[in-house]
Amino acid sequence: MPPIQTVATPHAAEALGDTRAVLLNHVSWGAIFAGAATALVTQVIVNLVGVGVGLASVGTTAADNPSASTVSLGAGLWFVASGLVASLAGGLIAGRLSGKPLPGAAALHGLVSWAVTTLVVLYLLTSAASGLVGGTLSTVSGVLGGAS
Repeated sequence: MPPIQTVATPHAAEALGDTRAVLLNHVSWGAIFAGAATALVTQVIVNLVGVGVGLASVGTTAADNPSASTVSLGAGLWFVASGLVASLAGGLIAGRLSGKPLPGAAALHGLVSWAVTTLVVLYLLTSAASGLVGGTLSTVSGVLGGAS
């Protein structure tokens, strides 16, 4: 009776349809960062288009301008829609560049790309907010220090 072979090959998990071992060992970080960069650039470009449309909708005469609530509602909806489009573009790029034939692997690359993009956006927002608060507090302390 021949001995049972217990050596695992790298492609055995793919042949068996087990994606867990494949996904843990073959993460394409280049594809994830490319997807995140694509999502960020798409977000900026689509938001700039939205700013252009918003500025074009406001005229110089007050008679035909939309109300402030209409403009802010439109801007909010545009921001959410552009975020969804940018996430879709980044996830698609990450999934395609991952080079993995398994649909689950491409989807997970897109998900991780979205997570990286979200972390970058949150970092940028908190940095901007802290700079704004720090500048405001230094101005207030300068005014109060000059008054005494």
